[in-house]
Amino acid sequence: MEISGPRDRSARRNMTYDFQIFGQRFKKTTVIGDSAFGDSAISFSWAPGERRVRRLVSGCLIDGSSCLFGLKLSFVHEMDFVDCCILGGSKGCVDMIRGGDVSFSRCKFVSRNSDCHASIRGGAKNVSFKNCVFVNNYRSRLSGSCIDLGRWTHYDVVPRPPVRNVSIENCKMKDINYPALTRRFFSMDPDVKNSTGKNLKVPVLFVRLFWLLKRKGFFGGGSVTPPEELKVYQFES
Repeated sequence: MEISGPRDRSARRNMTYDFQIFGQRFKKTTVIGDSAFGDSAISFSWAPGERRVRRLVSGCLIDGSSCLFGLKLSFVHEMDFVDCCILGGSKGCVDMIRGGDVSFSRCKFVSRNSDCHASIRGGAKNVSFKNCVFVNNYRSRLSGSCIDLGRWTHYDVVPRPPVRNVSIENCKMKDINYPALTRRFFSMDPDVKNSTGKNLKVPVLFVRLFWLLKRKGFFGGGSVTPPEELKVYQFES
């Protein structure tokens, strides 16, 4: 499947992808997958049992200014974002839960005083940021970063793997007064090369205690997610 904007009608289809979007603007709300995934300008989702498709989103403007997020990814695999500008909502530019093999190349993430520019959580793996720019401050020097790794999700009421195999290469922070490029919760260390900003880690004891209390229902941690959706599949390990 291919969706092309007016400036991209001559774009040649890349036969390595099953699904491609070129030069589109998304504001609110486009859903590609089996269900909506929160309040975002565009969301992609996948469910176990469905055929996996390789997706490309290129040269798109994803405007989450009237949403919580610009882009939401739920259990998505094998997806590449190239030359996209993602304008954040009140919570952030990107929220990815579970899934893996997702890349962002030459993308711009523009914060609107949100918690972070991108949040990768729920045991997601194999996520890369290359030649990207993170623009504008996140909300707080003490409680934010450009990329948050391994924050709590409602899927964490059951044990699951940490976020891992995240790589950040040749990325820059622009118009940001705060120092944190990444902040790690339940996550392995990211592989950071030639990128500005500090890589912070929340103490392990704090994360373990917070997870324990959330699983016991404190801080609104009780999950209404059906048990079948909490299953940790072998390919997630």
